[in-house]
Amino acid sequence: MDNVGLYDSPTGSLDSHFDTDDGANSLNGYTLKRAISREMEAFCYMNDDLESGHSCKGDFEVFSAGKTSALPLKRFVERMMKYISCSNSAYVVAFCYIHRIMDRQKDLRICPHNSENLLFAATVTAVKYLEDRVHTNAFYAKVGGLSGYTEMNRLEFQFLKLMNFDLAVPAEEYRTMESYLCGVGAKELY
Repeated sequence: MDNVGLYDSPTGSLDSHFDTDDGANSLNGYTLKRAISREMEAFCYMNDDLESGHSCKGDFEVFSAGKTSALPLKRFVERMMKYISCSNSAYVVAFCYIHRIMDRQKDLRICPHNSENLLFAATVTAVKYLEDRVHTNAFYAKVGGLSGYTEMNRLEFQFLKLMNFDLAVPAEEYRTMESYLCGVGAKELY
């Protein structure tokens, strides 16, 4: 994965738009990793009544297709964060996207069969929207354990359709999600 080509994104970096001056909601890598894992696991737990052979229908079906990682969700998140190497803002924006989709489409349910692909598509989409330098879809496919760039293209396109191609995140929405993820990541579990 070392020699994957990079290109400059025409959108430019919006990371500074999301920076907070007070540092109160500053996410470090460890807190963010915990927050992402916990939030996705919470979504899955809410829908654990879905049978192991469950196949999502319609707009969500593409996220259930293909593999289910042999990695626990926490390890998948660690791998994703290690190799994608983007700003923390991209992960916050990815969760803004996921929450928007869940608010708009109540019949779509995140479960162990689609959680990784949905999270991965949200993250890659946020990275491409926010970051100055991004990797190719072939690289992202390897990181996500997908069969190839065509599967990554399919996930990305379906994700964009679910978002109605509206990727802008207002500053207030961003700050609310950042604060929420800080709380989720900082909470000690007993």
